[in-house]
Amino acid sequence: MSDKLPTPITQFNSNEELQSCLEWWQKKLGLQDWIIKSKITSELTDDNFHGENEFNVVGKHSMIRIRPYDTVKGGEWIARQPQELVLVHELLHCLIYEIEYDNSESIELITYNQRQHQLIEDMAKALIMAKYNLTLDWFRNF
Repeated sequence: MSDKLPTPITQFNSNEELQSCLEWWQKKLGLQDWIIKSKITSELTDDNFHGENEFNVVGKHSMIRIRPYDTVKGGEWIARQPQELVLVHELLHCLIYEIEYDNSESIELITYNQRQHQLIEDMAKALIMAKYNLTLDWFRNF
C-alpha cells in the first residue's frame, strides 16, 4: 500500500476521464441543473489559455474546452496548472462571470473583470486544496 496522498489530476488521459471529473465537480458546485460538456482540444480562442468555457447563463448550458497538457504555451510555469484545477476554474465561470463588453471597454470594466477572474482562480485553488488537503505551497513549481 502506498503512503502517497492523492493529488489533483495533472493530465486527463481521455475525454471520458475529463467528463467524469467534470460530473463529480458539477455536483459539488451545485451545478446539477446545468448541461455541461467538456473536451480536450487545442481549438481555444487564445493561445495562452489553458481552458475556456463557452456558456449560456439563461439556458444553463456550457461547453468547456481544455488544452492538451503537453501543448500548453509558455513552457514551464512557476505555478502548477493541473488540468483538474483548470476544469474547476472553468466550471466556476458558470457561477461567477465577467461582464460582457463591446469595443468601448472602460478601465473600470477591465479592472472589474480581471478581479472577477482572479477571484475565480483563488476559489478554484481553494477547492482543490480542500479536496486533496494541500496548502498553497503545493502550487509552487520551483
